[in-house]
Amino acid sequence: MIQWASMGARDPSQASTIAKWIADALREEARQGESHTPPGYLYQGAFEWVLSVSNVQVESLSTTPLTSSSNPYVPFRVPFDALIQSVHAWAEPASTPGEQALNQQFLAANLATAEESRDLFSLSIGIDGQASFGTDGNNQLMFPASTVVGTRLHPRPMAWTVRRNQLIQAKFRNITNVPLDGVDPQVMAPVILKNIYLVFSALNLGSP
Repeated sequence: MIQWASMGARDPSQASTIAKWIADALREEARQGESHTPPGYLYQGAFEWVLSVSNVQVESLSTTPLTSSSNPYVPFRVPFDALIQSVHAWAEPASTPGEQALNQQFLAANLATAEESRDLFSLSIGIDGQASFGTDGNNQLMFPASTVVGTRLHPRPMAWTVRRNQLIQAKFRNITNVPLDGVDPQVMAPVILKNIYLVFSALNLGSP
């Protein structure tokens, strides 16, 4: 499989076809081996590329559209030619200091309904300031992480070839101030996201 990935990296005209074949093969291996291989087994030999941000506050819904953010991009310079096999992310809500800190911590922990608190933040992923994984054809858009990436135990499979020195960029937005149906804002108030992590698992395609 690495041989096919290397071929795709050398010949961009074949990259999309080869990437689809690799993705299908990985999904089939995961399906057949689900009963006796641990979660994440296919990614054991991969490097982990981590993009992170801390203390992410909510943004005004009246001045900043929900599909964008005024937060800066977090950059990651690709260190070697690689095949990105998967992506996952998680958030860590922060408690609110004060007399009711313990209660606020409980509420923060239970605010999310998606695993790894992925519905508490949205993100967009791009490369070299041009291509984007979330777009309407003209503008780069942000989507809830729960619809874009997987969890640490169940990462989202990918087959994305990248070259050394390309720049992967990610932008994060705290969306805990988005109104929730049937929830009183006084009870479940927005929280600060202490940390957000986005992790790519990548195979080195460079010369040994």
